Amino acid sequence: MSEDDSPIPGTIRIKRQVKARWDPSLKRFAPLTEPYWEWDSTILLVIDAEEVVDKMLHGQDMLLDWIRDARLLLGLESSVQIVVIVKGLGRYQAKTKTLANREFTAMARAGLSTTSSTSNATAATTTRLDKDLIERNLIELQVQEGVFIVHGA
Repeated sequence: MSEDDSPIPGTIRIKRQVKARWDPSLKRFAPLTEPYWEWDSTILLVIDAEEVVDKMLHGQDMLLDWIRDARLLLGLESSVQIVVIVKGLGRYQAKTKTLANREFTAMARAGLSTTSSTSNATAATTTRLDKDLIERNLIELQVQEGVFIVHGA
């Protein structure tokens, strides 16, 4: 399925040609007289790390709702496996850490005390989520919805 045909951006669905079926009694594949095409039972959803963070910032269950909406919009059965590929998560986390270090360094150079610098640093970086919080939400998504999470480059 092309991305233009999908109601959800970043959806990759694979169609495969079936030329043989597994015969459990013979324990081998038996060729079919008429090969046919069928949708694979796995769906790939590609999403940027920034989109994941935006969904988390808009609501606690927004990420779970996104997967549930995807299942409904694509008309997927519960047996269909969803793989979520999060692009740029490592880069996002590295950038967040770098920004926090720069803010701390700037406050230290300004001569602020450590108690006021921590409160100012957390207030300044509220738009960027902590690595642990992102991982916790992704694990929650994986457990509650049964999806696989892949960290893409």
